[in-house]
Amino acid sequence: MRNSPKRCVAGSSNYDLVANTDRISKIGETRTCQTFNKFFDGNGANQAVTAAKLGADVTMITNGF
Repeated sequence: MRNSPKRCVAGSSNYDLVANTDRISKIGETRTCQTFNKFFDGNGANQAVTAAKLGADVTMITNGF
């Protein structure tokens, strides 16, 4: 059994909310979105995910959610 390298990542983590419409809303206008997606993001989070995919045992410290 291989020992995984241990890594600690301290950095940002975000949860992006992306709504797509056919045009930008005017001031005070309510629009219905055509598609809505959620993405996990942030430089620290991306580093932690990449290290884990490469086989590291990762702990993350963040002030995100």
